[in-house]
Amino acid sequence: MLLLLSSYPANILVDPESAQKIRFRVIVDVREPEEYEKEHILGAVNLPVNAFLEAKDGIPFQMKPLEELIEVISSLGVRQDEPILIYSSSKLPVFYANVARLFFVLEYLGYNKVFVLNGGFEGWVKRKLPTSNKKGLSPRIRLRAYPDTSLIVDKAFVLKILGNPEYQVFDVRPSEYYFGVLAQPFYPRLGHIPTAFSLPYEFFFKKTQDGYFVFKTAEEIDTILKAVVSPTAKTFVLYCNTGREASLGYFIFRLMGYPKEKLKVFEGSFAIWSRDTTLPVVRFRWY
Repeated sequence: MLLLLSSYPANILVDPESAQKIRFRVIVDVREPEEYEKEHILGAVNLPVNAFLEAKDGIPFQMKPLEELIEVISSLGVRQDEPILIYSSSKLPVFYANVARLFFVLEYLGYNKVFVLNGGFEGWVKRKLPTSNKKGLSPRIRLRAYPDTSLIVDKAFVLKILGNPEYQVFDVRPSEYYFGVLAQPFYPRLGHIPTAFSLPYEFFFKKTQDGYFVFKTAEEIDTILKAVVSPTAKTFVLYCNTGREASLGYFIFRLMGYPKEKLKVFEGSFAIWSRDTTLPVVRFRWY
C-alpha cells in the first residue's frame, strides 16, 4: 500500500516520512555525480540529466533518441509496473524540473508508478533519514518500451491549434522570458507564442523555514489553475525554453488529476519556435 500525500488528486508525490514506508523498486537521484557521491539517500542510484537528455542543434535538455533512452532506463532495473521514486536537490524550484523531466520520460516509455519526493534530498536530510555515500546497485533488465508518442508535439502541431478553443497553450517560463525581457543564447527572438498563457513554474512552490523548496498545497495549486484554465479546453500544451520546465508543468497538471491523454509537451519549445522566422512571436504583452 502506498502512503502518499493524498490531499493531491493524483498519488504521485510522496513526503520523506511516507517514502520510508514504501518499498520502491528503485530510488533515482538525478543530481550530478559529485553531489551523489558525497551523500545520497540510502540505496539510491544515480541518473544525472545528461544520461537521458542531450543538446540538439545547440538546444539543451532534449530527450535522447528512443533506443538510447531504452538503454539508459534499462540500467535502472525496473519494469513499467514497478514503483520508482525520483528526487533531486530542492534548493531551488528549477531543480524539480530535472526530476519532472525524468518523470515525463518514464511516462512516455509506459511507466505507470513513478513518484516524486517532495522536499528532495534536503527534506530527507532535515528529517535525519538514512543516507549513504556508497553506490546503490540496480540490476540491468531487458526493457520493452511502449512509447506514448501522443505526449510530444512539434511546432507544426502548435501552429495548427493556435486559436482553437479546445486547446490551451501554457508558457511555464518565468515571466521575464514570456514578456521578452530575457532570452537564452540558443534562440534569436524574444517573447512568447501568440495566445499562450503565462504560468511560471515558480508559482507552484514555497520555501520552507529551512531554506529548501516544496510544492504548494493542493488547495493553493488548484486556486492557481482555476484562475487560468479555460473551461472550453480539452487538451493542454506546455512549453518553456527547451522542454525541461514544460515537463515540470506536465507533472503539476498530472499531480492535480489531469490525465496524460489531455497533456502535451512541446519538445524543443520556444527555442525551436523562435528559430523559425515564419512563425509569429509576441512581445511585451499578454497572450
